[in-house]
Amino acid sequence: MQWISSFVIVGMVAGFGGAASAERTGVPGVYPEARHPAARKLPLLEVSEGLLEPSVRGLLRGAFFAVNRAGFRGAWYPLKRPPGSLRIAVVGGAATLGVGVWQGEEFPALMQTHLNAARPTQLAEVLNFGGVCDGARGACSKRVETLLARFAPRVIVASVEGSGPYAGPDFQEVLSLGVRQGLCTVAFVLPVRGQDGTSSRSPTDIEFESPAVHSLDAGGAFEGTEPDAVWLPDGLPTALGHRELARVLYRGLVDLSSVCPSAPPRSEASKPDASGEPTKEPSP
Repeated sequence: MQWISSFVIVGMVAGFGGAASAERTGVPGVYPEARHPAARKLPLLEVSEGLLEPSVRGLLRGAFFAVNRAGFRGAWYPLKRPPGSLRIAVVGGAATLGVGVWQGEEFPALMQTHLNAARPTQLAEVLNFGGVCDGARGACSKRVETLLARFAPRVIVASVEGSGPYAGPDFQEVLSLGVRQGLCTVAFVLPVRGQDGTSSRSPTDIEFESPAVHSLDAGGAFEGTEPDAVWLPDGLPTALGHRELARVLYRGLVDLSSVCPSAPPRSEASKPDASGEPTKEPSP
């Protein structure tokens, strides 16, 4: 069985290693200025509706942040998907966007690096649409629909955190959009930081409107880890938190291959070991 030619991961909230290049040239690289002292001269950015203006660059809560000319964080990707490639798009809120972590430490970028390492003969592209629905005022599904039309995804995964706006009607509409377009549609429920500072499963109790929606629960992803290692003070994931979420998401998609034909088949997928490096998973 072959891997699908493209994915869409819609992450309504907040993963493996690596960054996307500012001007994409083949396999993803890194933004050279990300850790360079010159980054200190970049403008300070704020989380606002204008954050995802095309080609924005700056420091967002102390971390390097760059938007491509299409208006989403990360590399520029050609509208026409490269033949035989694996394309993933991630749509979501502040955690998916990677607020508070450096470019390349957000879980969509980490997933891209892992997938390219796992299957070097097949180019993987993970598009981070985090934050595109912020300020949409009920038009979230329209924005997502436009992105789907431009970049041609095949699987949509909606990550949910708590009981915020991405767990409401807009969230349900995005899931319904995925089902209507015949995409493999997955809801990814993330952990939340409790009042005592520890991680817990999301308190939201969402009933998905369509039986075609598959659910992945990452509520226990941070269990056994010191809270300060995985949570920023504002309750968003740290770089380590993103790596843990990416592991859960990747393995969950592999496990869904038996019920979701567009998911990566277990026999051709690999998973990371404790160090985050991919290891080949044996065929069942």
